[in-house]
Amino acid sequence: MLVAGDNERLMLELFFTDEERLEAVKWINVTLSDILHSDLERLNNIAETLRTKRLKKAGKIGRNVLCPCGSGKKYKKCCLRLQ
Repeated sequence: MLVAGDNERLMLELFFTDEERLEAVKWINVTLSDILHSDLERLNNIAETLRTKRLKKAGKIGRNVLCPCGSGKKYKKCCLRLQ
């Protein structure tokens, strides 16, 4: 969310029984305004570190391939622009 520049994301939380069966699903819309300003810089640093690790692990990436950072966008519209 932070790296991709999205203002809102849907967060899903899945709950399973001891037998590994899906028991419940809870969801919430998370927006940037929900994050405390004091936590935002720390979270941005963590997000940038994760993005860098994913890009290094992916190796050579085609422009029209989904971005390995996890944004769901094509690489050319996401992390390629940030370089």
